[in-house]
Amino acid sequence: MPHRPHVIHIGPSLHSLGALVQLLKYYSDNIPEFTFRPSTTTDGRFSTSALVKLFARLPFLKIRGFNILHIHATSARSFRDAVKINRWGRFLGFKTIFHCHGGNFHAYAEIESRKNIIKQLNRFNALALPTERWQEYYCRAYQMPQTYVVHNMVEDIAVQRNRSKRRSNEPVRLLYMGSLERNKGIFDLLSAISVLKDKCPNMELNICTDADRSEVFEVITHYGIEDYVRFKGYVTGDDKDRILRLNDIMIIPSYMEGMPMQLLEAAVYAMPCIASRVGAIDDFIDNKVNGLLITPGRVDEITEAISYYLDNPTEIVSHGTEARARITQFFPENVCEELNALHSKVLE
Repeated sequence: MPHRPHVIHIGPSLHSLGALVQLLKYYSDNIPEFTFRPSTTTDGRFSTSALVKLFARLPFLKIRGFNILHIHATSARSFRDAVKINRWGRFLGFKTIFHCHGGNFHAYAEIESRKNIIKQLNRFNALALPTERWQEYYCRAYQMPQTYVVHNMVEDIAVQRNRSKRRSNEPVRLLYMGSLERNKGIFDLLSAISVLKDKCPNMELNICTDADRSEVFEVITHYGIEDYVRFKGYVTGDDKDRILRLNDIMIIPSYMEGMPMQLLEAAVYAMPCIASRVGAIDDFIDNKVNGLLITPGRVDEITEAISYYLDNPTEIVSHGTEARARITQFFPENVCEELNALHSKVLE
């Protein structure tokens, strides 16, 4: 008879920032007896000392009866660390799961030796992925049969904002949440705003980030769009709730993503997204049904997508309502069932 699963989740420190950290915090708040150990420093940096500290704790956790290491990572350095954790964990007698959250893992695999990536992946007892399409791809591309779908988790809210009752003089508020790196598409978005500023003066872009803003400020000044862009800082808790209620359209113009948390959080608030057709995004968004899909790097498509909602404000409501209708599979009770099934299967 298989043992009851006793799971240690491993990932970036919960004191750091980022989408994966937010997901793990949802886990912490909703999974009974959630046990977590960080693989990074408290500010989210990868370091040998953090791994050594983790490695030193694992034998004692094994003695206490824990039997599964559920390792959350993306690609590059975090995957290399996951491989090391897997090797040590298997030596100690743990079953191991690699939970892939990285939208650019396939690009990383192309740079590295594909043969080596396949070998390393198959040394885990199981691979967890955010969508069925990704599951099919990894089975085919990496010859990994032990794959399971575990949707990202988001929490529900009690009261929705009724966007159909927007005041006519109220600006259409666009929301960008994330880093200010070029591969996140922020500069493409600012370029689109500069094109639209004369067409729609009643428009506002809110940027939520803790990243260095100096380069972005230069671009904003160059385009003359200072009156259209607001910086809100990194938001959590009640501040984040207010931001998500206040804004009308989430924009994710990234060049690479997995299943972005801001996409799912927007859907909880019945907010449609304009998002790049990358990663697992188009597993959730049907174009012109519950959001709009764009090609990364195409400023003209971002401009057209924003214009579409500006010209058709009722579609903001209808697309947001449809997005909300699709989010239930990501709620804690459903994701916990997927996790429990995965952990039980790994111990068989």
